[in-house]
Order: sequence, then C-alpha cells, then structure tokens
Amino acid sequence: EVFMGFGRPVIAVASTRYEIGRYGSKEWKEWNKNLVDIAANPRNIVAANNRFDAEYVKYFTGIKDVPVIPNYCGYTGASYNPTRPD
Repeated sequence: EVFMGFGRPVIAVASTRYEIGRYGSKEWKEWNKNLVDIAANPRNIVAANNRFDAEYVKYFTGIKDVPVIPNYCGYTGASYNPTRPD
C-alpha cells in the first residue's frame, strides 16, 4: 500500500490469506478498497500463488481477474517424492 502513491506499477501477490495483519473490519475493508484500486490500473497486477487464495481474493474484493502465479522452487535442485507405508 505504501507504494500506491508513487505512480509506479504495483504487483500484489497473495501467498496466504491476503488480509493477514488487518485484524479489524475497518482495516480489512480499507485493504479491499486499495486492492480494487490497484487492480483497476492496467499497469498493476493483483495475483495469488495458489488457486484457493485467488478465489479468496475474488470473493472478498469482487476483483474478477486474479491470476495464479505459482511458486517456483526449481532453483533449489531438491525433489519431493512422497511414499506411503505399505
């Protein structure tokens, strides 16, 4: 939010429940309004890193297009191969 007044592009990505830190109704409503204002500018992006949070942002803000930009961790070289005990 602090960058909104600079006239530069803003990228806001919800990674887990976008309202974290806005504990009161007033603060959350103001954040929703600011996200709507951010999304209204075609130079800005309001996105989420998973489908649940994208739908969550859409539901509570009314923003229609919230793209999902998944995390990329390929640079770590790690792999995950879960197994179940027999």
